[in-house]
Amino acid sequence: MKNLLENLIRLIYPNKCIVCEDIIKDDYQCEECKGYEYFKPSKFENASFIYDGVAKDTILRFKFNKKPFMAKGLAFYMYNSLDKNIFSEVDIITFVPIHKRKMRERGFNQAELLAKELGSLLKLPVKNILKRVIYTQPLKNISGPARENIMKNAISYNTKFSIKEKNILIIDDIYTTGTTISKCKEVLINAGAGNVTYATFCIVKKRI
Repeated sequence: MKNLLENLIRLIYPNKCIVCEDIIKDDYQCEECKGYEYFKPSKFENASFIYDGVAKDTILRFKFNKKPFMAKGLAFYMYNSLDKNIFSEVDIITFVPIHKRKMRERGFNQAELLAKELGSLLKLPVKNILKRVIYTQPLKNISGPARENIMKNAISYNTKFSIKEKNILIIDDIYTTGTTISKCKEVLINAGAGNVTYATFCIVKKRI
């Protein structure tokens, strides 16, 4: 029965290469894409790849083109490319939250999907510890100081979770200026967390 259900799911949602989206039997890239160094390593311990070229295109397709199936493959590459010391003392994984209005528009929180897949690989609990309490405008072309003002009261702590002295890893998809991650860290530390760090799939070049 289990195999029948898995085959039915695979028929409706076939496995696809995360780069070219050709249908493949297993793995996360087709044989052709495996032969190319599409993703440029960031050489930055908290980020897997540089936000450029195919890596940029891939994360944006995942984020805006309603392709949640890509999360498993993207998390797999994050897991294998990040400095393993980041994970060594983590108690809980969480993720950058999005506002409920944006959740309705997009259908999913890309950071949450990445966090859950990483949690599965690391065998660590993933908790929805942070809340986006204010709907903010897209921050893509906004400077650092302006971002800080916008994000000032946008994120809060979900009080149903006890995080006192817990070491927490925050997951996000793209690191641009660090404003959002910094706000998330501030909220968690103020709520009593121990060490708080983060990991992201891409980092914008100018931030390296």
